Amino acid sequence: MKQKNLPFKSYTIMNNSLIEHFGCSDVYRLFILSLTTDRELKTDTTLDQLADFVGEKVTAYNGNNKSKSFTDRLRESTEVKVVTADGKSYKNGNKVTRNTYTFKEPIPTKYRRISKTLISLDLPIKLKGYIIKLFSVTEPHSYIISRSVNELEKMLKMGKATIKKYNEELIAKDLLEITDNGWILKVESLIIDEPNKIPKEVQTIFDSLESIINTKKINNIPLSKYEAIYLSAKSKDFKEIEDLKSWSYWLLTGVPYKSTNTDTWEITL
Repeated sequence: MKQKNLPFKSYTIMNNSLIEHFGCSDVYRLFILSLTTDRELKTDTTLDQLADFVGEKVTAYNGNNKSKSFTDRLRESTEVKVVTADGKSYKNGNKVTRNTYTFKEPIPTKYRRISKTLISLDLPIKLKGYIIKLFSVTEPHSYIISRSVNELEKMLKMGKATIKKYNEELIAKDLLEITDNGWILKVESLIIDEPNKIPKEVQTIFDSLESIINTKKINNIPLSKYEAIYLSAKSKDFKEIEDLKSWSYWLLTGVPYKSTNTDTWEITL
């Protein structure tokens, strides 16, 4: 398999917790690496390949007396599982030792989606990584950053001087704007997940379920199967439910929903 034929997804998902463990350059490297993962969020992309995709020398991934290697930093972070095993070279078929990298599953409401078009931005990799860091601290479902520089210093694990410098560079490129409500990221590659719009009749069912569940918890009464399923889906912000209306009707009645001409329900929870 040639490097240029490696699979690249149109977008990737990155957990916000990454900013706690990695600097700006590493965050961008992880963004590129995650674009090559499969459905199990796993990839065996080599560091030579990754360096080529990022546009830097592979020596940037080596450790030295002052810092650990990129792979060791991944291992210590626990954000990416690294497994070393014997394999075959893609170039000549010889036996080689390869690393497999597996990213953590996305944490509901605590991740961001980013298009691979971020690659095409004419910026240093540190600034691209900084954009991803800023995106991770935006307000839910928006590009707005309402944090102060002091707060960002703690959240992004960066110095104030660097934050101010990077902000000025992004403002000069018209990728960051200062407003009365805070800073606004203006990068098309950052994908906003719209909140699920819950129909009125569905919300009525959910409100009734919440009331029943709260009462049962207060009185130490076991929850029903449907109540447990509801809580599980709620913990994931209902993102795995394709049709909330049909699904909520099933929770209500225990039978599959079938549309009718009137399409009105009698709620009897």
